[in-house]
Amino acid sequence: MSSNKVIPVEVKLQARSGKVSRSMRSFIETYKPEMALIVSYNHIKDKRTINGCTVHFIDIMGMWKLLVGRDFEV
Repeated sequence: MSSNKVIPVEVKLQARSGKVSRSMRSFIETYKPEMALIVSYNHIKDKRTINGCTVHFIDIMGMWKLLVGRDFEV
């Protein structure tokens, strides 16, 4: 992954599987990321595609597993 790509992350206490907020949808439409994450406390594991962006519904450990090995610039 090149350093200029963005992965939007939305953190929720409780997320509903498949429900993407209006603000996340707007971000996806504007910036066209390849992937987005909705991280929640409840252990939902799901994904859906919106405008070519794969939106992952995961918990914090799932986020870690998904991002391991990616090259990030701080």
